Amino acid sequence: MAIDADIMRYSAVRYLGRGSAFPASADVPGGLQDNDWFFRTDQGIEWGWADSASQWRTRQEYSVQLAFGQGVVANSYSATQNVARFAAIRNDLQPFWARFHLTIAIGATNSALNYITYNVVDSNGTTLWSVNTSADSPSTTVNKSTASPTQSGSAINFVYLNVVVTGTPSAQFPHTPILYHRFIA
Repeated sequence: MAIDADIMRYSAVRYLGRGSAFPASADVPGGLQDNDWFFRTDQGIEWGWADSASQWRTRQEYSVQLAFGQGVVANSYSATQNVARFAAIRNDLQPFWARFHLTIAIGATNSALNYITYNVVDSNGTTLWSVNTSADSPSTTVNKSTASPTQSGSAINFVYLNVVVTGTPSAQFPHTPILYHRFIA
């Protein structure tokens, strides 16, 4: 059984209690330290202190799935950008994007001249991740992922998948993009 690295990391931290406001560093013996955690009673959320960014982040990682229906074919979109799928997100907290994943079944025609670009965009218009199939072999299934997506920079209302077709690739079937994030206080 695999153990999540975050769970192991949090197993040796200080619990700073609970309340409706975060404790100030001056109020904590030794100051806030990496992975200190605190439960916000007003939100019902556990938070962990991230020393490297000097910010509180939710201890739990959340996922956003941009679900496709059965048999969605991405090349049915025009050569301009099109919103393929979108998902609402909690808009009272800023997300901290951890990693994204997308699996794509590529058709028989795919090349540097005939490919599809998939853009994950937030409601502020920030492109969080852009990936295309221009270098992928035809008639294959590929997994695309990133552990360093662009950050939104503020609270957002939703994320969506923009699809851009270049040339005339044959059918591509994107399988549920999954975006993993925490929230920042």
